[in-house]
Amino acid sequence: MNKHQFNYQHIKPKTLNQNWQLLKKEVLDLNNCDLSSPEILEQYIDKVNEFDVLVQQMDDWFYIKSLQNTKDEKAQKEKSNFDLNLQPFYKKQRKRIDLKILESPFFEALIKEQPLYKILQEKIKHEQLEVVEKDNDLDNKISETVTLYNKELATMNIEIDGEQIFTLAAISKVKDANREKRKSRYYAILKKESEFIETFNTIYDQQIKLRTTKAKAMGFANYRDYNWWEKKCTDYQPEDVDNSVIQLKTYLYRYNKDLLIYKSKH
Repeated sequence: MNKHQFNYQHIKPKTLNQNWQLLKKEVLDLNNCDLSSPEILEQYIDKVNEFDVLVQQMDDWFYIKSLQNTKDEKAQKEKSNFDLNLQPFYKKQRKRIDLKILESPFFEALIKEQPLYKILQEKIKHEQLEVVEKDNDLDNKISETVTLYNKELATMNIEIDGEQIFTLAAISKVKDANREKRKSRYYAILKKESEFIETFNTIYDQQIKLRTTKAKAMGFANYRDYNWWEKKCTDYQPEDVDNSVIQLKTYLYRYNKDLLIYKSKH
């Protein structure tokens, strides 16, 4: 495979639009590379990673420029062009590139030599499944449950001292020097929340079913594992988080116990 001429390290943000045409050609050329050995496949993967970094840099740059001055029409147009044209092109080509890597007869040999590539293999497999999964409306249905939840949540207002206050924000009102006010406000919040228990439980049940279906369609045992992969968590596993929580709870329990003993003696 010939070494590509596009050097992402030397690109200047001000020339991103002009360099995009060159980048586009380089990306298309990647689809025509002959992966004739594990070594060349490894070089190929490195090049793909370089392009990922470049596209992310472009995304960050256009995003920052568009936020610096929302009235800057040129910056808004560049951001819109990137979102609507450039980025979709790259995502489409990346799916083809991933498939090319996955189907390479040398990929398994590369994994045996460097087991770290097993992570890449699983990532590509799941992303290929995601392409198929997006053909149905599961994602839309999950989003609808979130929208419904937020809509119901927005109606959870209670009256405190003649003022309508969002229930979750009203929790701060419980902190009052007057004990009777604290008590009445606390029970008012509980009463309002209890009115929504059945509604929220129905939404949660629906959301759990949809998320479980989504996770299994993507090849995961449950939504937690799928969400872990989706957030690119590769440095640690859910079990590590569980262990950390257990350790924290144990520490806090001992701390509080020691604090109570100390207070009882002083």
